[in-house]
Amino acid sequence: MKKGQFVLTVANRLGLGGNNRVASVIAVVGVSCALAVMLLTLSVSQGFKTAIREKLSGFTADISVTPPYNYNKGVQSEYLTADPSTVDLIKKAVPGADISFALRQPGMLKTDDDYSVLLFTAFAPDHDFVFEKSNLTQGRFPSFRAGGGGDSIVVSQTVASRLGLKTGDRVSAFFFAGDNIRARKFTIAGLYSSNFGDFDKTVCYAPLDMLQRVCGLDSLGASAIEVRGVAPDSITQTAERLQTDFVHRAEAQQSDSILVVDNITHSGAMYLNWLDLLDTNVVVIFILMCCVAAITLVSSLFILILNNIPTIGLLRALGASKPAVRNVFVAMAMRLVGSGMVIGNLLALLTIWIQQKFLVFPLDPESYYLSHVPMVFNLTGIVLINVGVAAMSWLVLILPARVASSISPARTMRCD
Repeated sequence: MKKGQFVLTVANRLGLGGNNRVASVIAVVGVSCALAVMLLTLSVSQGFKTAIREKLSGFTADISVTPPYNYNKGVQSEYLTADPSTVDLIKKAVPGADISFALRQPGMLKTDDDYSVLLFTAFAPDHDFVFEKSNLTQGRFPSFRAGGGGDSIVVSQTVASRLGLKTGDRVSAFFFAGDNIRARKFTIAGLYSSNFGDFDKTVCYAPLDMLQRVCGLDSLGASAIEVRGVAPDSITQTAERLQTDFVHRAEAQQSDSILVVDNITHSGAMYLNWLDLLDTNVVVIFILMCCVAAITLVSSLFILILNNIPTIGLLRALGASKPAVRNVFVAMAMRLVGSGMVIGNLLALLTIWIQQKFLVFPLDPESYYLSHVPMVFNLTGIVLINVGVAAMSWLVLILPARVASSISPARTMRCD
């Protein structure tokens, strides 16, 4: 009989029932729980990152070209012009990206009893309003994409609750344009809720042409040219390269004003830094779960060894080598690891599916910016974790298995 066949045959003959049942259950439960926790931790952390980044990208562009800064006077303009030459330069620097412009103007909504200072936000007609429409909870989203919208605006449920407004209500708005105060009347067309508290408290969507008239701008007047669709890993480098291009253009034109480039890693640093903390938490949880699985496996293997001391002596007396005896117990323990991994995978995948389908685990939006626990299915991560758990299990089992193989046949034969 070949060595490998001998090890597997003896491991199967010894079995995991009878006196070995307690150790078997402990090992399977320990591995399955540890693996399930690791898979769920990865799923939740990836879900949080994806959901928060999507929300942040909806309110803040990956790269924003803001009004020019005059380095001689040390002041930055309030607005810019989204002229074709500037847009073409951006397209060359960021090929394939979604480029549009936005106009944001502070203003105040006032009712008979209260008021709220908001940031009125308008986008160019070619802007993709999928994100804004996805957050709509009541009413309708005006036809801003067609360049219209009339006198309709969309405010958050937070603002509407504070001011006592509902869809269809007429409300007064006041804008500070230079030294003048300009008043407008709007109709509340819809209410939205993104659960992004800081933005929900301030952002109000308005028609572009109306906001441009209030600010005294033409059809290309804006407060930023926004670039979306940039790969997350290259946002900072792309923004720096684009800023360099604007510097070179200003030098070529002998201009003392340079368009300023900002990016989401700077403007959304508070949220992105919060997401980075998740990586630290994930590493800590992975280490703890590996320790739990390792301690459980080592303890279970020692119990298996103690329950099979006479068998060890018999195998050694019949001529089995130390490595063969060691491999027998490693094989027995790895069977437990395999069973635990199957159960752990099933538990984790079932939980992920249930949460994606039924959203059974809620969250406090005020604290987490989301109304439910986000979970995603990450096939690559699942495979890597399974491979890592299997490798770690095999490594931690070698030492206690060596203890079994070092027991002398004479002593084990006298053990009752």
